[in-house]
Amino acid sequence: MNQSVRNIEFADIPVRWRHVVKDWILLRLNPTLARTGASGLDTSAPNALALAAAAPVSMMTAVAYALTFKVTLPIIDAHGTVLTAAGWRSVAQAIEDRSPGNAPLTSATYALQLPALWKARHVLGAPEMFGGRPFGGESVMKVFKVPERGPNTERPNPEICGAVLGLSLWIMDHCAEDILTRREHLAQVPDRTHLSRPEQLAVVMDDLRRWRETGRALPATVGLRGDTVDPAPSWATFVKMAGCSNKVLKNPVGPAVAVWADLRRERGVSVTEDGFDLPIQPVPALDGSLRPWTDGLIATRYGNGLDYWTSLLAFACAYVVALLTTVRDREFAALPDDCIRAGSYERGDTDVPVTRMRGFLVKNVPEPRPATWVVSEDVVRAVQIIKRLKKALHLAPRVHPTTGEEILFHPGLGLGKVTKTDSMVLQFEWLRRFERAGEILSDRGLIAALPELPTWLSHRTIRITGVQCYASQPWGDALAAAQGHWSSRKVAEGYYGHLPNSVYIADPESVEEVRQVVLGQTLVDVAADITELGLSDAIGGRGAQRLDDTLIRSDAYKLINEPVTGKQLVKLAKGNKNVVAGTFTICVFGPGGLCGGVTEANFRLCRPGACKNSAMTKGQRARQELARREHIGREGIFERARKKIEADMPQLKPEFESFTDPELIELILTELPGSYAAAARRQVVA
Repeated sequence: MNQSVRNIEFADIPVRWRHVVKDWILLRLNPTLARTGASGLDTSAPNALALAAAAPVSMMTAVAYALTFKVTLPIIDAHGTVLTAAGWRSVAQAIEDRSPGNAPLTSATYALQLPALWKARHVLGAPEMFGGRPFGGESVMKVFKVPERGPNTERPNPEICGAVLGLSLWIMDHCAEDILTRREHLAQVPDRTHLSRPEQLAVVMDDLRRWRETGRALPATVGLRGDTVDPAPSWATFVKMAGCSNKVLKNPVGPAVAVWADLRRERGVSVTEDGFDLPIQPVPALDGSLRPWTDGLIATRYGNGLDYWTSLLAFACAYVVALLTTVRDREFAALPDDCIRAGSYERGDTDVPVTRMRGFLVKNVPEPRPATWVVSEDVVRAVQIIKRLKKALHLAPRVHPTTGEEILFHPGLGLGKVTKTDSMVLQFEWLRRFERAGEILSDRGLIAALPELPTWLSHRTIRITGVQCYASQPWGDALAAAQGHWSSRKVAEGYYGHLPNSVYIADPESVEEVRQVVLGQTLVDVAADITELGLSDAIGGRGAQRLDDTLIRSDAYKLINEPVTGKQLVKLAKGNKNVVAGTFTICVFGPGGLCGGVTEANFRLCRPGACKNSAMTKGQRARQELARREHIGREGIFERARKKIEADMPQLKPEFESFTDPELIELILTELPGSYAAAARRQVVA
């Protein structure tokens, strides 16, 4: 396909869809249109700000999207304007029949953008689009039976891992207490499932009489995919809250039939009623207002109710622990129930409190080896939530077969089918739960839309991403941007010292090789830039020649024209232990450094523009200029920092005078690996 294409052809898209697709593609190219309304979009739609916070797509991606609609929309129109479940199955079959030899992934690719188009229906002025969610809300990959990726094909994925981390922490911050208090209320209800059917019915009837006296509407249940179904009264809620069995009392029977019908007629049905005498806490929305994060949490097994959000909360906590401690899957499974330890360490005359997690490491040892490691407050909170959930769900202790200790992540926490695994695991349908939660919260205008989630995200990918973001500060910054905590500007400016507040490492030995790979790749990239641009244009700072000498001595220039293995990168780094890649400079450490370090660089006291050990890439110099501009007009330490930069680097301002701030940011991000640059470009709404 022509990479310089600048036009998108809409002639083959059905006339009734043409303007909708045009507006949607413009929105994907420039998401801020959902906030400004410049192209005529409805900015009052609940999820307008969430759509505005999405990352823009490239022109080539937009062309590909238009091509998929040329295939799918005529097929949809051939099946009607309001599609039933059977209609969507026929649509999927028609897409497959169009090219019988296509692989499942190819057929799925044609349909992947239909859910995204539907999500923007209110902004596009087409609220009745398709008559409901495409394919009934089922994952497109599942509809077309796309096989999952194998566990040995993972690569670091900060864009996805960061976004899921952001959603997990959001759920822990804003949803956990509402979920837990309802679970704890149900835990106090006596278990009456052993009673006879008449006895159970009598208890439910008593509860219905009490409910009538409150004057409240009946709780309603709306399925996760029930977009075309009106709310129905939830009989199962009253059975559950009476401590009875939904298998025994599946539907109203005997005298309950008339009472139930009268209640429905007199009181009506409400999606904001869940049967509990507990509020739903309002949370901050993207537009700054406060609104409930859900209508209600009905105590039913199916649909968008308490069980769904309980399992999601458990998976969110599991994900936070997995990513922010970087434990391996077997180490995660062996985490003991009492894994948190409070302690302190001495810093001068002060005792500094510190929280550690205890567990077992498994790499290169015949038996799990006991170990402890520092953890962040987010991990501590996740563990506390899991322990409350286990207690509320009455989960019997599960003992690890090797360590002999009670495990933290009981397999019953997911409220799904309890498998033969010894503990809860991040596999099966867990990512689909996050996908649906992201849609629900985004549609309510509470969070930015998640990027498109893959079919498979293994524990190994999660761990590798966490380790790499710990080993490289700019890469960790990119993860924070994808998390929604920072914008790409903050990533570009470089914020030192945030990682001790997020990712900690259970196994420090696993980090060193990653650091060496990062440094080795940095040196090879610098060698390639110098070869292309020349030393003076590619590298600035008083240590440029020292870096060039290092690259020559290490044969780095010989590696730029051939595939480089991880072992070669590690060898390159090990041969240059005095070289460290920092945020604003590459330090070729030696005697006389301005930071005053004796055996290694002290980046907190670094003066990259003046030190003889400092060599700065163009992106690092751009980062300094961005920081200098940020300090203009500010007093105190910011003014002193700006004056120090200007005194140390008088050539900095003239070098980038023609660059706008967004151009500086993009220049900086080009020095990150592709997946990390993509993660850093995820924006949050200002």
